Parts: sequence; C-alpha cells; structure tokens
Amino acid sequence: MTWIKCRPGTIGPSMNTHQVTQLDPRADRVVRPLLQLMQELTGAETTFLTLIDLDGQQQDVVFALNTAELEVAEGARVPWQDSMCRLAFLSGKPCSADVAADFPGSLGAAQLEMQTFFAVPVTLQGRLVGSLCGASRHRRPVGAGVLRMVELIGQAMASQLSLVARVTEAEARHAQDARAMALLREAVTTDALTGLLNRGAFLARYQQELARAERHGEELAVLVLEVDGIAALRDVHGREAGDRVLQALASTLGAVARVEDVAARLEGDSFALVLTRPREPDPSRTAARIRSVFTQTCAVLGMQVGLGIGLCGSRDTPRAELLYAAERMLSQGRNCAAEPG
Repeated sequence: MTWIKCRPGTIGPSMNTHQVTQLDPRADRVVRPLLQLMQELTGAETTFLTLIDLDGQQQDVVFALNTAELEVAEGARVPWQDSMCRLAFLSGKPCSADVAADFPGSLGAAQLEMQTFFAVPVTLQGRLVGSLCGASRHRRPVGAGVLRMVELIGQAMASQLSLVARVTEAEARHAQDARAMALLREAVTTDALTGLLNRGAFLARYQQELARAERHGEELAVLVLEVDGIAALRDVHGREAGDRVLQALASTLGAVARVEDVAARLEGDSFALVLTRPREPDPSRTAARIRSVFTQTCAVLGMQVGLGIGLCGSRDTPRAELLYAAERMLSQGRNCAAEPG
C-alpha cells in the first residue's frame, strides 16, 4: 500500500461522487471534536476519517487527529484495492490488535508500524462513503460496544458534513447568482465602448448626487463635453479611429476625475462629468486640464480633434438646472464658470 499526497476531500450533499476539494472550515469544526471523542473512547493514538470513492477506486484521509508517534497524514491517498479498511470490511473483523498477522503484506502497517487498527464504515442513504478509523503502535483492543459507538459517531459525522456541503453549495450558487447579476447590471448601466456609465445610469446617479448635495448643502459642478470634428475624422480614417478618440476622452475623464465624481457617455460623442464637492473654487480649471490631457492624448494617436465643454456650478445655477444649463452653454459654444465654495 503506497501513500501519496492529495488535497483533502469533501462530502457532497448526495454523496454519489468523491470530490477532492478544500474542506469548508465548518466541516473542520464538526469533525475534530468527534475524532477527539473517539480517541477518548478507544484509547487510539490516532483517529481519522476517510472518504471512499468506489467509482474511482481510491480512498483519501480527509481528517486526522494524531496525539502520539503514530501519524496518519491528512491528504494521504491509497488505492481502494489495497486499503486496510477494505480488508477489514471484507473479513468481517473491524478491529485488529495484531495488524501484521491479520493484514499480512500491508505496507501501511509496515510503514506506520501499526499494531492495532480498527475501521467502521461511514454510510449515507445506504451507500458506503467513507470510514472512521483508529490506530496505535501498541495493542489496544476495541470491544464491540465501543465500535458501535464509533459507528454512531460516523453516522453523525456523515449527516453533519452532508449538511455543511449543502450549505456550502447553496452559498456558492448564491455567490454565482450575485456575480451574474453584477455582470448583468454592469451590462445594462455601462457604455460598451468606453466603460463609462451610459445615459440612463448617469441620470439615475445624477439625481442621487443632486439629492445628496441638497441634504448636506454641498456644491456641485457639471461638465458636458462634446468631441468636435469626429465625423470628419471618421470619414477620413474610419470608424475605429473615431472610437479610439472617444475612448481617449473616457480615459481622460477617468484620469482627471476623482472616485466620487460621476463620468458618463451620454450618447454618440457627448459626455458628462459631475464634480461632487469640487476641490477647486473654479471648476473651469478642471475643464482646462481635461482639454489639455485629451488634446495631448489625441496628438499621440495622430488625431486632430477639438473638445467643446459646457460648464455650470451650483453657486451660480440652481442644482436642479445644472445639467440643462451646462448643455445650453455647450450648444452656445461657451462655458459658464462656476465658483462653488
């Protein structure tokens, strides 16, 4: 019998397959105290729980409690054909106090110097799913009454681990559903080309920021931006060139804006940026930085386009009218420089 290392196994809710995955910490809290109880009942130096995969013909030690020189490693794997548990079950002798004589040729006994070994089957819904075992390097016979108590411990373990597995799988499904919802929400609210908020999501967020600013008496500034000359650029260089310019503007807004600011692509070549709690008395400086960074980025791309910016701040304009006022300033070709405090 050759022992090799593997990852610990887990008991699935149906117990029909043997999964080799990391055990849930809750399973550890279920099994460890019961292994200790087994040691106190049997006097064994080590007690351990295995999972048996009859389809794959292998057996894995998933939990072990070692208190003396004899150590059975968690993660040890043995072919089911060579398993001492299998031999014990087939012989009808669940406990041996002379392993060398009862299991001649057992490499496990030779390597670990076992003299006493016992094993009881762990079943769930009538199916063999594992074994609960104990071993010592000394003679420590275990009576039938104690073995019956070990069997009951095994049943309790199987039931509790099955419950843990069901909870874990339910949590995994919930997390997967949450990730799917997050991806769906992102797809619905995000502009695919630039990664910014789309118009619908921006308007919803904008209303939230208006309400928050109103509650706390805070200032806002709104910039509406439009790329000039992008139609001519596309006519000459193609649609992809225009897309790169729009992406350049999106990256510029991301570089200049703070995390709490709100950037969006409204439609086509029209963008918006809400400055929450503006850090500068004159947000036109932010507009100037955006224009400068965008122009430099487009120059690197070999593109010559302009950038129109309509700007309004809440010190000069009622908060509820900021977006409309900024759009109007953009259409008139001039900025309304606000001076929020």
